[in-house]
Amino acid sequence: MMRKRKILLLLALLIGLTAGAARGEAPGEEITGYFPDQAFVRPSMESTLEYVDVINGLHVVTLKKVDETWAEYTGEKGITGYVKTASFLPVPEYEPEEPWDVYPENRTEVRSLPDYNAERIYTAAAGELLTVNGRIKGFLHVTARDGTEGYVMKAWVKEAVFRPKDIRAVTVCTGEKVPLLTYPLLGARTAGTLERGALIRVGKSWGDYYALETKDGVRYVEKQRVGILALTGGEDRLFFRLPNVKGKPRRDGVEEIYCPGLITAEGAALRRPGEKDLPLKKGSTVYVYTAYGDWYGVSRGGTAGYIRRSDAELLMGKRLTAHLQEKDLSGGRIRRNKLLDIAFSMVERGNPFQARYNLITGAKVKSLFPLGVPYFWGGTSYRILTEKYPRYTTRTAWQSSPVFYRKGTVYLYGFDCVGFVKSVYQQAGQRISGTLTGRRDPAWCRAGTHVYCDDVHPLPTDWRKAARRMQVGDIMVIHHPGTHAMMYMGTLRDYGYTEQQLPALAKYLDYPLMLQSGENHYSYQRFQSLIASGSQMGSPAASPTDGGVGICILGVPRKDAEMTLTLHGAVSRCFDVEGCCVTMLDFNSVTDYFVWRMGNERTAWTAAPGAAEEAEGGMDLEN
Repeated sequence: MMRKRKILLLLALLIGLTAGAARGEAPGEEITGYFPDQAFVRPSMESTLEYVDVINGLHVVTLKKVDETWAEYTGEKGITGYVKTASFLPVPEYEPEEPWDVYPENRTEVRSLPDYNAERIYTAAAGELLTVNGRIKGFLHVTARDGTEGYVMKAWVKEAVFRPKDIRAVTVCTGEKVPLLTYPLLGARTAGTLERGALIRVGKSWGDYYALETKDGVRYVEKQRVGILALTGGEDRLFFRLPNVKGKPRRDGVEEIYCPGLITAEGAALRRPGEKDLPLKKGSTVYVYTAYGDWYGVSRGGTAGYIRRSDAELLMGKRLTAHLQEKDLSGGRIRRNKLLDIAFSMVERGNPFQARYNLITGAKVKSLFPLGVPYFWGGTSYRILTEKYPRYTTRTAWQSSPVFYRKGTVYLYGFDCVGFVKSVYQQAGQRISGTLTGRRDPAWCRAGTHVYCDDVHPLPTDWRKAARRMQVGDIMVIHHPGTHAMMYMGTLRDYGYTEQQLPALAKYLDYPLMLQSGENHYSYQRFQSLIASGSQMGSPAASPTDGGVGICILGVPRKDAEMTLTLHGAVSRCFDVEGCCVTMLDFNSVTDYFVWRMGNERTAWTAAPGAAEEAEGGMDLEN
């Protein structure tokens, strides 16, 4: 009887194994797919409550089959456990198509599955070329320029078909070999090159690219990779690179400046090669990048060009201070604060807010670097930032970095938004524990540590009232749908600005100003000019990221912007405040937010020497 029972058990086991094999589910086989919802990884197949890991829903994973019910899973931390496979689904198959090209008009996430809530595996920049391989359920299966394959919503991309616009014809020249591209898009394929020193007459453009007619059809060249042959005729015949043009360093006497400039002459004009001159008012400011002969290379309102040296005065150091002392700053009410001492050391030299802060409070804050601290996604280390002081440090970006970052490319190192805020507090001796985003939990709001949070307070309709409730050092965190952190620094009126000094911002003098490390096309232009010039402050092999430590104003409608800057298809709006580009945040895309206060941990300024006064760079470099 016992022998007969063993034979029956062996037959049942054999039938089960055969059935599993027929379904392609043999024990030990690896299967790839996803769970629609969270799945708990158990320490054993007998466990019912305890778990050692969690697999997020809509997250593609690979499992090893154990039997019809269980599979073995090893997580990213190396922990191995068991998970039930009843709800496990295979990765859906898309309907293949002949490859064709698309691009997103705005930054777009590529996801692992054809589902809006699926894992984000790649961020495609605005205007980045994506190759379509097929489609499924309103999604396109695409391949990005680094080889990543995933899904984007069909409604979020456009087919790569272009009709270049006619422009006033200009002659452009190259300082290096420049690729000709098949599309005016980031990541487009190369189809030939322009040799160094080539002179090309162009009359069409599309966005940030010139369109050239070749024997093989229309080809595109990035405007930033070429210069316009400038200022022809008589004593004005000269050429030097515009501030945002890449290329090898020129050795013809071009001088680097990087500071605000004050227009001192009546009838001054911004010369734009191939276009109409722009008049400049006496007493207005420009940002000066370079000097060559009798000319400055400058930017005004996001437009680059040239002015005569005799028409402007450089506002550097004592000259900027003397210029501001001629203005009535008696209305300035900002008080000295240790956090501001440190934060202002990270802006560019010649920043008017830093200079006004010094004059009003008696501080002596100096900038760490000439152009301030760059933005770098994932940058959090002050030690790394200053390891080559006074030179800029460089780092290679990683594959998961966001828009404008290319895998394997070297970039100027700096802080991201959270890294900047935490570093300011740490240098002030006040360490912020944990994550800033973790304070989004409603419990923090109910505990009274929040000045504002969307669980309790609606968005302010009067931003002047919001500013009156906020204190210097308060931290705002927003989601839009990314995450961004900023630090409150006061209002324009706190820094002595009046309606007469800033007519374009007269209605917003009492709106909140925030210090941040974030996107700013004006910063990109400055850092790119620094690298292209071959300066000892930068690395000729490095690339700039889009942004740096700067100033943002909250609640101002985008339509009121004084300047509109475009970079790689993305638009940035800001105000020109004495040569400083103050960006705007109107909250139209903000999904949730909170303003958090350190509370009793924050201490008032004492008479002890501040880190920001130590040296030319501003902070104790050994910290």
